[in-house]
Amino acid sequence: PLYIRLLPWTIGNIPQITAWSVVVVQFYIGFDTSLIPSFVFVILWVELTLFFSFGFVALAQLTLPPKHFWRGELAFQVLSLVSKGLLGILLISNVLVLSSFDDLLIS
Repeated sequence: PLYIRLLPWTIGNIPQITAWSVVVVQFYIGFDTSLIPSFVFVILWVELTLFFSFGFVALAQLTLPPKHFWRGELAFQVLSLVSKGLLGILLISNVLVLSSFDDLLIS
């Protein structure tokens, strides 16, 4: 039955929701958000959306008939490419833009 197939998916979401909740709460409560550049907010919410989209694809694979399985696998490949590409672009752009570690510190 569907509810038995969804049980591991539901339980698997608990650690992800917990981890992202800690990240978001610490981000907004632990820092003075007026000092944080606006692109950091975009990065946070885009990455959160990308990470949760993997779970939505898995949910779709669990609920759709097996003949649509290939669509879920294609969606996983695209999501993986986009998320890793975005992280790589962020890493490379920060390495090229910042000349030293001191540039990271807000004065």
